[in-house]
Amino acid sequence: MGTDGQPRGVTVNSFTTVSLDPPLVLVCVGRSSRSFAAFDGAEAFAINVLASDQRQLSATFASKAEDKFADANWEKGRSGSPVFPDSLASFECVLHEKVDAGDHIVLIGRVIDIHRASGTPLGYFSGNYIDFAMQRETVDTPGHCFGGLFHCGEELLFIDQDGKLALPFATSLGEEQRESDSLLGKLEALGLSARLSFVYSVFTEEGRDGLSAIYLGEIEPTAQPRHPSVRLLKPEDIPFEQLSRFSGLIRRYIRERDTDQFGLYVGTAIKGTIHRAR
Repeated sequence: MGTDGQPRGVTVNSFTTVSLDPPLVLVCVGRSSRSFAAFDGAEAFAINVLASDQRQLSATFASKAEDKFADANWEKGRSGSPVFPDSLASFECVLHEKVDAGDHIVLIGRVIDIHRASGTPLGYFSGNYIDFAMQRETVDTPGHCFGGLFHCGEELLFIDQDGKLALPFATSLGEEQRESDSLLGKLEALGLSARLSFVYSVFTEEGRDGLSAIYLGEIEPTAQPRHPSVRLLKPEDIPFEQLSRFSGLIRRYIRERDTDQFGLYVGTAIKGTIHRAR
């Protein structure tokens, strides 16, 4: 809240956890923001994690609008700071430390209250809003490339390409029309019936334009013979030395699958390794 008693807010993408004991999080606020003075002098603030259907709210708070809260559903939280009850999560904080960092300040907050709700989070990467469902207006953009981490029971799907194991990839998903060159269409041609769940990793690759995305998905068990290039392997049987790329991503998936807690990772892939992932 500003010194005038009016709420202030900005859209940021630099937010991270710092400590569990005490519970600390941080957020970075640019000095160019019209609300910078309010944040610079704040003793408390709230971080709202937006859901996938809150794109307009994100755009409004990233704009230069005079009254960003005019059409927003908000309330004062325990800290006195604005909280959006429709958000996926909120962290109410009292100021723990403030750090000057170039053209930003880093606000480290001690969390005094947390709100959580079910739903899918809103993300933003390389000029596109993204979410775990990877909306059609994003994936239909020319130049994008799509792969899949598909499981069948406890086994993971790989394609044998001249002795190297690879994840299936295509230039379209094929959810609506399973063209032969789409991801789901290629799997169908291999005798596999597959469905997609959510996007697991989004990244750029050296030497090519457009985004690449890897989805999680499921292969339906079948008694029908599969193409000889299809390999279904349990995690403990995967010969990682034979993988053509993305061995780190696959290892991470195996770890996260054990706890059923998955993250959405974005970054840059260099020689098949995704860097700057989060």
